Amino acid sequence: MRNIFAKVPVMKKMALVLLGSVFLLPVAARAEIKAGSVEVSPFAGYNFFEKRQNLEDRPVFGGRLGYNITNHFGLEGTVQTLRSRVDDKAAVFSREGQFTSPIDTVRLTSYHLDLLYHFMPEGKFNPYILGGYGVGHYHPAINNKNMSVINVGLGAKYWVAEHVALRLDVRDNIVVDRTINNLETTLGVVFAFGGKGKAAATPIAKPMDSDGDGVADTVDKCPGTPAGVAVDMDGCPSDSDKDGVPDYLDKCPGTPAGIAVDKDGCPLDIDKDGVARTLDKCPGTPAGVAVDKDGCPRDSDKDGVPDYLDKCPGTLAGVPVDTNGCPLDSDRDGVADYLDKCSGTPAGVKIDMHGCPIDTDKDGVPDYLDKCPGTPAGVTVDTRGCPAVVMTPERKAAAAKRFCSKPAVLAINFDTNKTDIKHHYYDELKTVGDFLTYFPNAKGEIAGHADTVGTKAYNLNLSQARADSVRKYIVETFGIEADRIGTKGYGFSKPVASNKTAAGRSKNRRIEANFTCE
Repeated sequence: MRNIFAKVPVMKKMALVLLGSVFLLPVAARAEIKAGSVEVSPFAGYNFFEKRQNLEDRPVFGGRLGYNITNHFGLEGTVQTLRSRVDDKAAVFSREGQFTSPIDTVRLTSYHLDLLYHFMPEGKFNPYILGGYGVGHYHPAINNKNMSVINVGLGAKYWVAEHVALRLDVRDNIVVDRTINNLETTLGVVFAFGGKGKAAATPIAKPMDSDGDGVADTVDKCPGTPAGVAVDMDGCPSDSDKDGVPDYLDKCPGTPAGIAVDKDGCPLDIDKDGVARTLDKCPGTPAGVAVDKDGCPRDSDKDGVPDYLDKCPGTLAGVPVDTNGCPLDSDRDGVADYLDKCSGTPAGVKIDMHGCPIDTDKDGVPDYLDKCPGTPAGVTVDTRGCPAVVMTPERKAAAAKRFCSKPAVLAINFDTNKTDIKHHYYDELKTVGDFLTYFPNAKGEIAGHADTVGTKAYNLNLSQARADSVRKYIVETFGIEADRIGTKGYGFSKPVASNKTAAGRSKNRRIEANFTCE
């Protein structure tokens, strides 16, 4: 980097001028950021150009005009200028935003609007952060236009008088158009006008409090309270449980009202259950609850839930229960787990007295899965509850001829830009489902094809979506294993006819089934 220390004398001169001017002012009566105030701030500093711009780091001068919306938030406009020179005159132009010979002198004038947020606005020292947007005008210009600039930074104001402050800023001026970061440091003076600050509180004489408990001697009913002891509004040690023993001496805080206590504040029988404190294994039992000889609430059915909380008394021994003492019903079907012969029934499914899903037609497939309810008794069904497909040699041979080891075009058409399958094509898809049932080892692909109307990407996505729709219907309707059927959208990459005619494009918009039979 260029020698920054060579510029230090110049910075010192600017700082001395600014400091000298403000220290001649009177000391502040109450310095702070005031809501509604206007601030004028001349400044000077240094701009450090990003190396790839090939410009010398130079002094920058300007002014700021700001308005404090609140004592935290302010808006500020800035105008600044600097003159620089090309740094390496032997450099060869290599990218946008770089200045090279024969350019010698470059002037940069910037205008921007920033939003400031002040921390500690009511003190003499106000750090802040800022961000904003503006434009930078290079002369000679970059691509003959103004550059968009985003400003981010931080700074601080130090008030040396009620309306005058020193100001230090460090900013990163980001030239958005070329992603250039130029660092800027400035020192300025702030002159504030108007605004409304918070009035300083008038000191109030503090009354005498001899024992330092926060209650004045004139109203303290318990003078001489030990240091650090919490007291009530009368200055007496707090007794939260009102047992007559102050909290700082009470070894059993929270004693119920009316319970007799010893000198340590502990009940003689804490829960009044008839079992002495020294023998009670369950202190704190609620009043009126029946207990055993150890002072613990009774649990008649030994399920781990005491009788006074047990909503299902008399549970059989060994049956797991919930927090209410009722037998667990994991699938929430209304039949307890220990009686449920079909655990894990899905929510909302109708069940019988044994907790099993109802099968009205007695075909072995429960109603909520049965796609063919009302099947006559004795009819063999598949996993969907539908009559099994009769596989005759003729039908098997016909299916093999159409689908085995060669593409078969399915007689399916879709509405424009649609993927849903119309009802009158279900029979065509049933031929595929029957084929995959006849040949349980057959695997293959559902391929989607399109014509050339529309973009390549559009047709690829549409043909893929249609192939996926066909596969989903076959898998869900006929119970075919999903891993036996792949899908792929080919768009218009594999035409079977000319796309120059309507008839040809119609042939190219197709769904093909291509399977291997084993």
